[in-house]
Amino acid sequence: MLHRVEGIVIRSMDYGEGNAIITLCTENAGKIGVLVRGAKKVKSRHAALIQPFTLGQYVFFRNNGGLGTLNSGEIISSHHSIREDLITAAYGSYACELLDRVLHDEETGSFWFRQLSACLNALEEGKEPGVIINLFEMKILQAAGYGPHLDSCIACGREKADEEMLL
Repeated sequence: MLHRVEGIVIRSMDYGEGNAIITLCTENAGKIGVLVRGAKKVKSRHAALIQPFTLGQYVFFRNNGGLGTLNSGEIISSHHSIREDLITAAYGSYACELLDRVLHDEETGSFWFRQLSACLNALEEGKEPGVIINLFEMKILQAAGYGPHLDSCIACGREKADEEMLL
């Protein structure tokens, strides 16, 4: 069956000599793995589509689950300025890795896609990367059920007064 999705590349790994497998975070289909044939070759038309942080429109063929095979794609936003700076590339890679670990295969939900897209856009705009990543962590971990509990003590359940929180 032919699928058309808008997605962000959160992981790319080599497969054989000239192929690559990319993991996409999509708005409607969740996390999907796609095989891109010939992507690592010099004259490949798909080479730009497999770069990390790339937002694009991907058309791929997939039978009952498993990996899809890319037919065509179009870049919407490459986020190349994130890859050019070592610091922002590290923060962007951390955001993608965190989302990859939290999100299960084909777990749908546009929340994950929108949060990653907003994080990458903020990093590209030059906003403070430490603050952006901390906000992204809090939202993603809270949605995954691992959010911090800041209102009271976890061990005894006693709530702290406002004066004690400053200490």
